[in-house]
Amino acid sequence: STLTSTAQEEWRTTIMLQRIPNTYTELDVRRTLGELGFAGLYDAVYVPMKNGETGRNVTYAFVNFLRPADAVSCIRTCTGRPFGSDASSADAGRVCIAEYSNRQGAAYTSSRASARAQRSKKTKEERRRNRG
Repeated sequence: STLTSTAQEEWRTTIMLQRIPNTYTELDVRRTLGELGFAGLYDAVYVPMKNGETGRNVTYAFVNFLRPADAVSCIRTCTGRPFGSDASSADAGRVCIAEYSNRQGAAYTSSRASARAQRSKKTKEERRRNRG
């Protein structure tokens, strides 16, 4: 998506950060956003994780900002530069692409994170039952 000042884009608050380090968790994304000056300007972060590979994400995250202007600012700040201060050598040269998400709103972003937590809890319970 391009950043124009059309009425359609003024309401959008949810962005997708692509090409983030695959070791980043939600806390890492929040920390990096804070370092970039965005602390307290968003209400939801979702970092999808790979199935079956503990601790690895799918190299993108969703962030829902409270104001459309802050979403625009984050897109402009993050696009074209590495995301985070501790990108590993595997991530060297990888630059972030930030753009509006196709799905908008904290409810969507939070529901995705909540669903992931429920799946994780269910999987852990199943593993415990299978061991016993």
